[in-house]
Amino acid sequence: MSRVDFVSFDRARPGWNYSFQNPRGTRWARRPSEVEGVLGWAESESKRGRWVALALAYEAAATLNPELPAGRLGPEPLAWAASFSKPVPAVRPRPKPFSHTPWRPGVDADAHRRSISRIKTLIARGDTYQVNHTFPLECRFSGDARSWFWSLGPAQGARYAAFIDGGRWKWLSLSPELFFELRGNRVVLRPMKGSAPRGRWPAEDAELGARLGRSPKDRAENLMIVDLLRNDLGKVARPGTIHARSLFRVEKYPTVHQLTSTVAGRLGPGVAWRQCLAALFPSGSVTGAPKRRTMEIIRRLETAPRGLYTGAIGLIRPDGSGGIQRGHSDDRPEWENGPGPLRGRRRGDLGLLRRRGMAGIPSQRGVPSRSGVPTDRIPSSGRGALPVEGISLAAAAGLREAFRVCGGSKVF
Repeated sequence: MSRVDFVSFDRARPGWNYSFQNPRGTRWARRPSEVEGVLGWAESESKRGRWVALALAYEAAATLNPELPAGRLGPEPLAWAASFSKPVPAVRPRPKPFSHTPWRPGVDADAHRRSISRIKTLIARGDTYQVNHTFPLECRFSGDARSWFWSLGPAQGARYAAFIDGGRWKWLSLSPELFFELRGNRVVLRPMKGSAPRGRWPAEDAELGARLGRSPKDRAENLMIVDLLRNDLGKVARPGTIHARSLFRVEKYPTVHQLTSTVAGRLGPGVAWRQCLAALFPSGSVTGAPKRRTMEIIRRLETAPRGLYTGAIGLIRPDGSGGIQRGHSDDRPEWENGPGPLRGRRRGDLGLLRRRGMAGIPSQRGVPSRSGVPTDRIPSSGRGALPVEGISLAAAAGLREAFRVCGGSKVF
């Protein structure tokens, strides 16, 4: 029995709040040739008036856009979807016991330094401007994965958190980043690039946030991704409708300041969420720029598949004929970035749980040109630190945004 929670733990900026169980149907794609079939089924179910939860692995990108390089395949599904008759409000369940061992990096320090050195060389040579480099973290997990998700959420304050119990695989995603939201023909993207820690007292906190907002390095990195997303959106948007607004806005989360911008446009005639997804996936905020060449570099340097980490988790509402609740009368897919992982990596920071009790979460670091920041150390935190039972976990895009739990014992 699949169960899905879409939860906003951000009180200041509410996001989604739905819980689903007892699906009408589910679909998996384990091979690239099966991905389009899952997306087609999801589209059909939505048109029949059903709510659809959809998860895509980072490695599904080449299936959606053949111009992008094929990723390294792993045991995790490339796509997963489930359809439901209707949601109920997501409410924190009665907690059940769970535990996990300390996180261990899936790469040694020397290998990490070599990768960062190679990235710097490629940047200096002009092959890329920025590479979002990731590696997995692992631990042993036992107990109830959903209770783990609900215990992590308040510490993250994530606006677009998601828990998916897909049977063999379970994903915990605590991402604050909106990939894209579609209302009618209007699409909105809100990438995050640039981060700073929270202060220990109000004056220090305000100064750190202000410093991030005027940082030339972080503003340049943010603008680079905004331009990339504007170009991607231009493939499906009506000419003259794409606008970047709220540039370099500093948002506060429990453990980190995030620099965000907003890109919006209107889709052209006949363009729906599937075409929009194909044009935008994966988000440039989890790859770097330029996208295609940087994804080739990622493919060579990263030794393990990302899976759902830095992929996407989406909620597709019924179309207008489906009788939308809460006054919505349009097909409105919402996508959060890259569910991070229990086997994760960044922005998709989502967690997956498999059978056998391994949990995994990725750590990501963006290496931009002329960053002026040392990048040859294995980071203990990315976008921000996530305090969990005295342990500080980094997020893929900054927060530990995603986990994958496999069979209940191994987390990535």
